[in-house]
Amino acid sequence: MMRDIAFRVMSGLALLVATPVLAGPKEDAYAIVEKWSSDFNALDAEQTASNYAPDAIVIGTFGKQLTTGASAITGYFKAVAASKAQVKLQDWSAIELSPDAVAIAGFYEFSVPKDGQTTSIPARYTFALFKREGVWKIGHHHSSPRPH
Repeated sequence: MMRDIAFRVMSGLALLVATPVLAGPKEDAYAIVEKWSSDFNALDAEQTASNYAPDAIVIGTFGKQLTTGASAITGYFKAVAASKAQVKLQDWSAIELSPDAVAIAGFYEFSVPKDGQTTSIPARYTFALFKREGVWKIGHHHSSPRPH
């Protein structure tokens, strides 16, 4: 009897440990923002750009024009990587538009080294992420400096 109870308890605990926690669309989409941040901080323009859909639109903090399409987005991030800018994600919120579309808004802070000093640029962002063929990609990204 005790052995049967112990087996049931251990089996139940094993199921709890082995059962993955399922994330929803908001969490899945935000994981791409976190990957974007990691790729950005690695100064890897190609990998950063790979987080975007081929037809994505970027209005970047450091950009002077609307950036559309994979080639232009890669070029934008090559220029940003050359500045050795880093980003730190901060507060964010998301809304599920559909199971395959999520809008995320939040804050981040860029740090850019220049002349032996580091300049901090507090910024705000919006990302629209879409799941296409089972893969989340950034379809739209807007970023701008935060007002003081």
